[in-house]
Amino acid sequence: MFSWIDLVTHPLLIASTLATLFMSIACAMLGGLLFVKKSSLLGETLSHAAYPGVVLGLIVSLVLGLEATNAQFICMLLIGTAFVFLGDRLVKKIEKSPLYFSDMALSVVLALFFSLGVLLSSIVQYKWPSHFSAVPMFLFGQLATLTDLHAMVAALFLVVTLIWLVFNYRQIELVLFDRAFASNMGISSRKFEMVLTLLISLSIVIGVRSLGIVLISGMLIAPAIGARILSKKLGIFIAWCAVLALLSTLIGIYYALNLPTMIGGSFARVSLPTGPIVLLSSSLLSCICLIAAPNRGLVGRLWRGAVFNWKCGEENVLKTVWKAEKQDSWSFSSLRKKIAISSLHLMAFLISLRVKRKITFSLFGGLTLTKLGAQQALNIVRVHRLWELYLFSCLGVGEDKVHGIAEQVEHVSIGELEKKLTLILKNPLKDPHDQPIPCAEVLDESL
Repeated sequence: MFSWIDLVTHPLLIASTLATLFMSIACAMLGGLLFVKKSSLLGETLSHAAYPGVVLGLIVSLVLGLEATNAQFICMLLIGTAFVFLGDRLVKKIEKSPLYFSDMALSVVLALFFSLGVLLSSIVQYKWPSHFSAVPMFLFGQLATLTDLHAMVAALFLVVTLIWLVFNYRQIELVLFDRAFASNMGISSRKFEMVLTLLISLSIVIGVRSLGIVLISGMLIAPAIGARILSKKLGIFIAWCAVLALLSTLIGIYYALNLPTMIGGSFARVSLPTGPIVLLSSSLLSCICLIAAPNRGLVGRLWRGAVFNWKCGEENVLKTVWKAEKQDSWSFSSLRKKIAISSLHLMAFLISLRVKRKITFSLFGGLTLTKLGAQQALNIVRVHRLWELYLFSCLGVGEDKVHGIAEQVEHVSIGELEKKLTLILKNPLKDPHDQPIPCAEVLDESL
């Protein structure tokens, strides 16, 4: 088995690992920009547009008698980039037509270029059968074929991408979020589009040998999905794209090499493809971010929703008890009739309020509010009636509808909002139903 350190120190792994790492990070950052532009599917189309270019580059190198792997790589890099750039221009041209939609343009270009790539690969199989084994690698990648030249080119490309992002960050931000303002500031959106397309073209062609044409589009999209949940700021978002790409690449390469040995048995002789494992790792990390991100993840949102619903339930109990202030106490059964919740939920709310010292009760006796509970109930009723009056007098909502709306917004406890409502309504005394609006200092106001 290989260790984590072996990935960047072993002579047989260092070139392929570093080349894949550099390209994954660059692709993820550029894919993040496509994600913000809402053009993620463009990466899928452009990656397939590279297929005929790299195959044609192989054909040209063979026609010219360039048998060296490095020479073939240079030919494929130049011609493949030109084809990706051509595919992007063709998509933009079709999108300008009023007869076609964006997804139609993407589908047409993808099918056209990929079909051309299949045709060219058939020519390679017929004319140069000994070199046809290289063609499937363009589709799915093969890390074992990466050399020091691939690692150096990938490192150089990553440096160029970082320099462009750092020194043009403000211009990129303006073009992505406010093109009109960027144009007024003299920033060329067309220039930004051209540079971004060129960088994406290079990233796809350089990364063909590591991840493959079919899979590299996933590296343009998957890290951006997870990073978008982790941050709203563009700079931090791009940084998270790079981090997720780095982690997924290391995890993917490690388990592609070691998973068969870990499982053992007859599976130990199986050779797992690295590209798909890297992409699976990236997708898994993005799913983890979607579920477990602290602020915007699914678990966090469900938890905050549950906490808010619990708070609403407690406040409804306090408000209902406070409205019966003329009675010395309320029994559990009479309270359950007033609130449309189950006995189990009501008991849970009462226990929680008692722990918080807002209510006192016994199972066989009555229940009463403490001073703290009465004050909170008074504030809830006050905010409720302020909202009713605001909806009725300022927004023109019908008197018969304001109660239901106020029931929903009364639990949003923001002190400044209550002060502004009081100021707008000029410190009112009664709501639209001619009920008194309690003052914060008075706890025994009749309802």
